[in-house]
Amino acid sequence: MELLNHCTKIPVRTLTHIKNALPWIDTRDIKGIHTIRLLENLPKPVESSPQWYSDAAEKGYGLLGWYSAKTSSTSANITLYIPAIYRSLPTIYLFSPVPTLVLTRIIAHEVAHHLMASRGYIFKRGEYIKDEKAEEKLAESYAFGTIARMEKHWYYRLGKKLIRGLAENYYILGMLAWREENYALAAKHFYGTSSLNPGYLDASYWYLRAKELSRNCPETRF
Repeated sequence: MELLNHCTKIPVRTLTHIKNALPWIDTRDIKGIHTIRLLENLPKPVESSPQWYSDAAEKGYGLLGWYSAKTSSTSANITLYIPAIYRSLPTIYLFSPVPTLVLTRIIAHEVAHHLMASRGYIFKRGEYIKDEKAEEKLAESYAFGTIARMEKHWYYRLGKKLIRGLAENYYILGMLAWREENYALAAKHFYGTSSLNPGYLDASYWYLRAKELSRNCPETRF
């Protein structure tokens, strides 16, 4: 698998974090994915863009990465939106297991979509997947299983604790900013919680609400 870096600037150790993440995913599952692209700017939706991408761009959903299936002219690939992934990671955390855990979860989630697209199931033949939401849940389960294997090692158990603490801190800061009616800052903090820990479903809700109420929600920065 080839890493294609289309960024002019990336956070320190980004390539190392990705290279540390990939061995945790079964090589048989990655087979067929030709490249992982690193982007610093999201392409504007066009008429041929998938509906989910257009919706995400329009409504301001936090896109961390996505999978593109093989076509007659392109190979299967995974795209990582680097500014969004690293936006909520303080510099000191870049030297911890946190970025590797975050990236592994994102990549594993997209690999699950690759399995669905390439062989018709994620875990076992005959899976009943009635819609996109059901596929998303299975993809999250696949990512969760990958992270669970990592957590057998003390280094990544420490990383999980760091992620939990950082996500909770962002949530508290988001609520405080909301009470002060500083909706731009609240959106920034709620985004941090939801990007680090997707299990905080209410954080995603409050992020979108704060973003709606803020006329000048700050753009992603390193």
